[in-house]
Amino acid sequence: TRVVSFTGNTSLFSVAPAIDAATGALTFTPMPNASGSAEASVLLQDNGVTDNGGADSSTAHTFTITVNAVNDAPTYTLGGTVTVDEDSGSYSQPHATGITPGGGTDEAGQTLTFTLSGYTASLFETAPAISSSGQLTFKPAKDANGTTTVTVSLSDGITPVGGSFQIVIQPVNDQPSFIAGTSQTVLEDSGAKTVSGWATGISRGATNESGQSLTFHVSNDNSPLFTAGGQPAVNTAGALSFTPASDAYGVANVTLYLTDDGGTALGGVDTSASQTFTITVKPVNDQPSFTDGGNIAVDEDSGAYSAAWANTPTLSVGPLNEQQTHTFVLQTTTVQSLAGNTSLFEAAPAIDPQTGAISFSPKANASGVAQLTAVLKD
Repeated sequence: TRVVSFTGNTSLFSVAPAIDAATGALTFTPMPNASGSAEASVLLQDNGVTDNGGADSSTAHTFTITVNAVNDAPTYTLGGTVTVDEDSGSYSQPHATGITPGGGTDEAGQTLTFTLSGYTASLFETAPAISSSGQLTFKPAKDANGTTTVTVSLSDGITPVGGSFQIVIQPVNDQPSFIAGTSQTVLEDSGAKTVSGWATGISRGATNESGQSLTFHVSNDNSPLFTAGGQPAVNTAGALSFTPASDAYGVANVTLYLTDDGGTALGGVDTSASQTFTITVKPVNDQPSFTDGGNIAVDEDSGAYSAAWANTPTLSVGPLNEQQTHTFVLQTTTVQSLAGNTSLFEAAPAIDPQTGAISFSPKANASGVAQLTAVLKD
């Protein structure tokens, strides 16, 4: 037996070709992964002698044994589930090992190619791929999270071998955000104030976090400027509301931030940056007041009159934060009736600017009625 050609191993046969002498049956065993051809020559011999020109061997018969090449499937071992965090960037790690073209040395030159399919494409900015050396690469899409099964096929150009694994992109809470409105100015005692749409651009983070609950947290450095139930607040629609306290004025620095209920696992952020604005309540002068002593009656020719008229304990120039000076002013004096003289007063009525006392002197023999108007100014 002469081996003409072979590939895939160091020899063509692990058990050489043989023919049973009695039956003529041919037997042989090819080497694993070997292919090629061998030429065999066979003759039949008996145990007679060759004297006197005898022949104990037949004519030789030659034939060829061909071991046809059969492609072996490539081999590899996939890693397990790959887990990354949302927005973690590009991934590149070994994932497939034991990569071979299969078979013997005759298949060593085959080109191996991994093909990946079946995954959820929207989860990725750069699609999953495995290089011929087994390196897995991909990049999650911005704000994407979820689980997807990746179907794998390794082919040597003839025979594909399948497999699968999962990629898990774990959700990471995105920071909420908003845009604060402008500072506010109102007048003292102007009542409750609501500014719709004061905060804008209110965001829970990514669109896939739209189900989260939001809360604005608001504080200020001048709480007495507002009523107990009217401290500055912002609702989730962005409306700012507050109620200045009675007779209060001044400036409050207001600080607010926004939180969601997405948590902080895996480095998530549930709190926005803080922002600050001011609420200014401008002072408005309160009207002064007092209680008067009513009408005054004197007798004709009773002489000069001077007596308290304004009830000074009831005098008020406004709330305690208006510690102002005051002045009583007699605005008008109108004589409504007159008898016994050409005028009603020798000394015209006057009011003391501080005490509110009224003084006057009637004319001799005069009687009548005069109407006076007095006010308190601060």
